[in-house]
Amino acid sequence: ELQAQVADAAGRETLARHFRRAVGHRATLTTAAQTLTGTVTSADETSVTLDVDGTTHTIAYPDVTGAQMVVTF
Repeated sequence: ELQAQVADAAGRETLARHFRRAVGHRATLTTAAQTLTGTVTSADETSVTLDVDGTTHTIAYPDVTGAQMVVTF
């Protein structure tokens, strides 16, 4: 289960690990500016990339205020 609130560098490291496991799965990410739901296409030490209806969004971990996996049946 991917749920995140990032407060420090250790939190970002944990978040990066969660997102690397989530590559290929759908997730909802919240920032101060927006909420995006799409497929996690990549994740590295500094950011996560989502494909939202064909548009790529790369979000730096410090900008992520919340995240959840999207379960589809």
